[in-house]
Amino acid sequence: MSEFLKFSTGVLIVLLIYVFSAWLIGDQYLNDPKDHNALIYAGILATANIVAIFLIIRFTFHKDAKSFNKSFFLGYGIRFGILLIFIFILLSWEQVNNFTFLTALFILYFIYQIWEVVFLNKHFKQDSTHL
Repeated sequence: MSEFLKFSTGVLIVLLIYVFSAWLIGDQYLNDPKDHNALIYAGILATANIVAIFLIIRFTFHKDAKSFNKSFFLGYGIRFGILLIFIFILLSWEQVNNFTFLTALFILYFIYQIWEVVFLNKHFKQDSTHL
């Protein structure tokens, strides 16, 4: 299975669990349209972030360690800055419930970070066995 397919499958599984959980919880407890908007925008933002991570890893993985680290952490900084800009825009837009948005974004970001670490570890382990 290609690395893109493995990564995409993991992201899709996390996203499906998120959508199901958000629908289940949202249907029971979140009746304000701003809550629904918050859940949707948090899902979009966190998923775009993890896709950017994959692209950064994909284009920097086979470089030497110094270039990989430089590109990877520079990409991290740029992604984090863009993420903060979008968070501030959405929070000031007043079309989302701030608490719901930040909570959903934090949960998804955390889960996707775990997926990123698992993906990187498998990638590094696979690469080291081919040496």
